[in-house]
Amino acid sequence: MKRLLCVSDSTSGQYSADTLQALLQTAAQEIEEETENLVQSFLDNEQEVDEFLTEFLSKRKTAHLRRIKAEKITSIISQQNAHSAHTTPYPPPPTAGGGMAYGGAQWATPYPSQPLNMPLPGYH
Repeated sequence: MKRLLCVSDSTSGQYSADTLQALLQTAAQEIEEETENLVQSFLDNEQEVDEFLTEFLSKRKTAHLRRIKAEKITSIISQQNAHSAHTTPYPPPPTAGGGMAYGGAQWATPYPSQPLNMPLPGYH
């Protein structure tokens, strides 16, 4: 699985795409809950309009960006899974000059193993 680099304010490290997706979804959900609590405190007249709008818009923007990033990672994971499903190895081709044995008989390959010295059309 491809690994993505995640850098935050205090730490940096590598996470799998699945882990990063889950972390972003969780963080987006948490900040959405914070904005709901913020709305409730505003409705209860615990905050001024300007203070509420500044904090609310900042948190909603962050939640939205996290959700978009999680969705983008989901699409990348889907593309990688679809790509890996289409890149399954094919069986090796038959060897040149050999044949397939069936019931003790040997079948010749459909293509000659040696080039044929035949004239080309229009060049005789």
